[in-house]
This record gives sequence, C-alpha cells and structure tokens, in this order.
Amino acid sequence: MPLRTTSPSAPLLRVLTPEGVDQIHQTVLKTLGEIGVVFPHPEAQALFRRAGARVQGDRVCIPEGLLEDTLAEVPPSVTLYTREGEPAMVLEGHESHFGTYGTALYWYEPETGERRRGTRQAVGFTARVCDYLPNVEWSMPMAVPSDVPTPVADLYQFYDAVTNHRKPLYSSTYTAGSMAEVVEMAAVIAGGKEALRQRPFFTTGINSGSPFVYSQEVVGRLLVMAEAGLPIIFNPMPMAGGTAPATLAGTVVVALVEGLAGLTLAQLKNPGVPVITGGVLATMDMRTTVCGYGAPELALMMAAITEMCRHYRVPSYGTAGCSNSKLPDAQAAMEATNSILMSALAGSNLVHDIGLVDTGMTVSLEAFVLSDEIIGMVRHITRGIVVDEEELAFEVMKAVGPGGHFLADPHTLRHFRRHHQSPLIDRRRHEAWFLSGAETMEDRIKEKVRWILENHHPTPLPEAVLQELERILQRARARLAA
Repeated sequence: MPLRTTSPSAPLLRVLTPEGVDQIHQTVLKTLGEIGVVFPHPEAQALFRRAGARVQGDRVCIPEGLLEDTLAEVPPSVTLYTREGEPAMVLEGHESHFGTYGTALYWYEPETGERRRGTRQAVGFTARVCDYLPNVEWSMPMAVPSDVPTPVADLYQFYDAVTNHRKPLYSSTYTAGSMAEVVEMAAVIAGGKEALRQRPFFTTGINSGSPFVYSQEVVGRLLVMAEAGLPIIFNPMPMAGGTAPATLAGTVVVALVEGLAGLTLAQLKNPGVPVITGGVLATMDMRTTVCGYGAPELALMMAAITEMCRHYRVPSYGTAGCSNSKLPDAQAAMEATNSILMSALAGSNLVHDIGLVDTGMTVSLEAFVLSDEIIGMVRHITRGIVVDEEELAFEVMKAVGPGGHFLADPHTLRHFRRHHQSPLIDRRRHEAWFLSGAETMEDRIKEKVRWILENHHPTPLPEAVLQELERILQRARARLAA
C-alpha cells in the first residue's frame, strides 16, 4: 500500500478561482456566525459556551475568532495505519487514497447473483475482497448484517470487517455507547488505548443532518472519539435542491459549515485531535427525488470542497466511484470513472464510496473489482510525465535514425514494462479473443471475484485477541437480554 500517491509531475485540477475560494470562505463565516448549527447536547453546548460561542437553546453560533483558533489546533496531516500498526496512508496535500462505502442494506450474493439483505457473510466477503485489491487502500464494513439483533449489528460490522481485513478501517455505530465499545475492541487489537491513539488503524464518520443539525446521538459519538484522541471524519451529506440550496456553491457552503462546526467541537473537547472533513455533496434529481450519486455535479462539488479544505489546511474527505446504476454496467463504469478521475486530479485525500451501486443501497463485489481497475488506470494518469535526459531519449532516437525501430533497443527493455497493463483489459486481436472463448469484461471480473473469495485469506488475529473481542460482543448481547 503506497504512503504517497502523487509525483512532482502530477496533473492537478482546480474548479474554483482564488476569488471564489474567498467568497465561499466569507459566506461560511457569516453562516456560522449568524445562522449557526444545532447541537442538542448539554456537554457540547457547555464546551461552546466556555469558548465564547453564542448558544441560544440548541443553536450554536461560532464567531470567526473561535474558528480561527480551532483551525490552528488541527493537525494538517493525518497518518492511518494497518491493523498491525504499519503506516499505510498519509492524508495531506494532494495525496488521494480510495476506499469503500459502508452500511448498505443489500448485496448481490456472489454465488447466485441475487439481491439479498446484508448479512455477516456479506461484511466478511467484502472485507476480504477489499483487503486483496491493490488500489483499495482502506474500507468500511460494507453491509448492515440482518442476521444479528439490530442494536448490536454495528459491533458485528466492526468485528467481521476487522477480522477479514488488515487495511485502515472506517466503522460507524448507532449510539455513543456502541462507539465506546468499538473503540474498546480496536484498542484490544492495537495493544491498548495509547497504542491505538499513536497508530490509529480505525476511524469513524460523524454525519450531520443537513441543513445545520447534529443529533444528540451523533454528538455523543463525536465526543467519544475526540476523548480517545482518534481520527474523526466529518461527513455532511447535503443534497442540492433538497437539504441545501440548488446551487453548487451554496451546497459547498452548507457542507463546510457543518464540517467546520463539528471540527470546532472536537478541538474544544480535545485540542489537536486529528480530523478530516468533506462529505457527500450531491444533487437531488427532481424527477425521482433520488440523490444524483453518479452525476457530474457530485464530482464538481467534491473537487470544490477539496480545494476549500486545502484552504483551511484540513485533510479532505471525498466521494467517488459510486453510481445510480443498479448493476456494475456501462453506466456504473462511466459514472465511477468520472468521479474517481476528478477526485484524483483535485487531490481529495480520503475518498470513499468506490464500487457502490444502486445509490448506496446495494453492495456489488464485481463493482469493487471494476473500481479498483479504474483507480489503477487513474493512478497511471496522475503520475504525470517525467521529463529528463533518459525519458527524452534523444541519443536513442539518434542511434535508431529515420525508418528504424525501437523494439530491440535496450532503452525499450528498460521502460516498456511501465506501460499500463492489466489482466482485466483485453487488447488482443479479435480472432485470438474469439478463439479463446470471447470473454467479456463482466466475465473476467466475475472470475476474479470468485478467485479472491476462494484463495485470499488475510492473516488472522491472535487467538487471545479474538477471545477478548468475542467477550465484548457477548457482553453486548447479554445487555440486550437483561
């Protein structure tokens, strides 16, 4: 897993002018100071009040000075680790790292292809596939397990993901109490709470309700993570025309206000706690009222909020690789490619939702493999073009001369293997393809999923760790029965 993903020659994308960045910033300040954000949580209100914010009932208005002081406390870089404590990703600058979505209600069962309710098996299978794929650098538990009691399903999500996956993990919970138990489980794996804080392999998302509301339970989870000193991802999800203004700039303002308000609370609770903000910025399709999960506006707004996060010197959380298509088909490939390329060019740091279909409702293992392939191609583009004496190859061209060829030249031998190749991409002549069985891309992807599930098994956790995790799960189940 690469710690760094960019190079000095990487092409970069901007969708905002410097004047646009400043106008968005000024509007964010006015919104925080005059409209405010709802925090229906006594401890949060007390923290804000002591810091000089205006608290009227549940509504908190944050002055510019408090925001500036808060941003000065935020680490500009966040490093996430593997389950074993090895550095995996650096979130800063234009570094982009792609991962999955969590908590879908349905999945396509790989043996039959049928759409079914999520299960513990779905969580484990998707974790194993993500652990194997080289361009998927982190993941979430990918389904809501319907085969365990709902109040503890979030704990089983974490358990089944972390036991089948070594890469950094984002796992959500329903309550603050469950959040504390997941932190406890993560600390068991890491070797203690301080070891987990020093080398975090686990993070969570804090989802505000647009426009400008944090529920009491969400604030409780935020405070648990902040107290533990663990990275917190702020994930506003405004929909232009529904829960945000219909304009793209207005929707960016909504997401920034919600993310920065949560970020401020986290720093008031524990100054210096690592935070990342961004979100899922989409449009509402007025024909269907469905979120435009693969629309070009999503890619544009995610590029814009990435630029704004860079302006605030806060690592950015992005959205890409997702689709409104119900299957990993041509529509899904088109929409995923557009958003993945835009996110990489914009330099969004931690990008989620790759491989997601059906507007976030359904998990497809084939869609993960397809998105992994797209990310590999995009990585090839974002390396840029190196220009030096070896790359310009003047002496090689001079030796070959007009009318010659470069096939036998040592320079070709040194460099041709860097050209993009993949066993999933077919570049054979038609006759060879036809005689070998005329497999489609869909056929090759299905075969790769089958191979991964049959052959890839991540290194298991130590037996003593597994027993302690089981004890925490049993304690939670016993609480339900009491």
